[in-house]
Amino acid sequence: MPSDRHLLDARILALAGTNGMVITAAQLRQAGIAAHLIDSRLGWLLQPVTKGVYAVGAITPRIRLRAALAAIPSAAASHRTASGLLGLPLAPSAVLTITVPGRTRRELPDVAVRPGTGVVGGSVRPPSAASAWSC
Repeated sequence: MPSDRHLLDARILALAGTNGMVITAAQLRQAGIAAHLIDSRLGWLLQPVTKGVYAVGAITPRIRLRAALAAIPSAAASHRTASGLLGLPLAPSAVLTITVPGRTRRELPDVAVRPGTGVVGGSVRPPSAASAWSC
């Protein structure tokens, strides 16, 4: 019979799996997982990507992008990042770029955050299934 710890880990994995292996602290708390249980999984099950956003598994560029979009829900992938997601034949950039409506002071590691007007949140996001865009 699985222990409570294993059941909780499986629950976290299932929640993250529905979000491309990225999950926010708020989503974990909404699922009834206490902060001390989240903290006890940091560094082995949950990899911090940015404040309040975790990856389950390796932190790849795709995971970093998903985490950036989770951290700033009004953002959308833009520039070469968006073109890569859409399969356009442009050389990929080493820098992931997102655009947010208006201005933001939020900085994210390894992600360029650009202000913009007319951005519709979530207009270009990584697909849940594998695509031509590989990071």
